Amino acid sequence: STRDYIMLALTANMGLRVGELVQLKFEDFLPQQGIALIKTLKQKEAVVDELNVDKGVFELVDEWKRSSGRSRGWLFPGKNPEQPITIRGAQKIFERAARDAGIETEAPAALADANNARGKGIHSLRHYRGTVLATSGADMPTVARQLRHKSLQATQAYFDTLNESSAVRKVGTLKITDSNKR
Repeated sequence: STRDYIMLALTANMGLRVGELVQLKFEDFLPQQGIALIKTLKQKEAVVDELNVDKGVFELVDEWKRSSGRSRGWLFPGKNPEQPITIRGAQKIFERAARDAGIETEAPAALADANNARGKGIHSLRHYRGTVLATSGADMPTVARQLRHKSLQATQAYFDTLNESSAVRKVGTLKITDSNKR
């Protein structure tokens, strides 16, 4: 579906955590400033980070506005439109797309985190984004800023695994294109 395509494309292009993805609202995208507002809880306190994004992200959001007929509120509402899609709901969308593409979604162990012990699932798209940035020549502070890492140590894994990362390259074969629309 268009929703699934846009959800996965935004996750991959912005390096979002699934918890950040499901909290997005249309109002969080500010094309005039070239940023998206990313909301997270850090030590039980709500924090808003400004993420620099390219015009392709805004084009996806505009496409979703046209397709969904909405321009306010949750970007991806759940069954109850007053609530966002659940984390599990977003994960299922990713699993279905990966299965349809015939790929496994396991990231290298070095990139797995405590909440995603084996690096599987929609979080693989975040790792994909970090790897794309690292392989395209971005320096470590830039990758850390884009992924909203607290320390460069977390970012170092993307640089350590550049040559051994066949699993992350496989995630890159997940075709997030118009052909995934149904």
